[in-house]
Amino acid sequence: MTPAYADPFTQMCMFIAALVHDYEHRGVTNDYLVATKDELALRYNDRSPQENHHLAAAFRVLAAPPNNFLAHLGDGEWARMRRCVIDLVLATDMKQHFAIMGHFASTHRVATHEAVKAALAGGVLGPGGASGLNGASNS
Repeated sequence: MTPAYADPFTQMCMFIAALVHDYEHRGVTNDYLVATKDELALRYNDRSPQENHHLAAAFRVLAAPPNNFLAHLGDGEWARMRRCVIDLVLATDMKQHFAIMGHFASTHRVATHEAVKAALAGGVLGPGGASGLNGASNS
């Protein structure tokens, strides 16, 4: 990850989210929890029940004094970290996948596989072709 893309604080949030994103996972899908009227589905109104539980349970553990390695954060930093981790973990609900990927692709102008193939076939990338993508030269 390039430093310009995510500052160290955001990187820390990503690490925390990666660690807690499946904390206390039950091994079933959210759809199953909703269909069976599970307590988690009821508690979180059928919206990402597992992801919401992973977050709530993990933040309970992190708040305990022996585990609270973030106690030094001020209120503003704590709120920023918590919002970032919540957003990242909620994004792991596969029901959100296509919307998130669509937003990411449009925001970051990610080329599709088909677009890259068309560019290569049409010579859009210039005389170096695909080798020009990594800075290589044909000379």
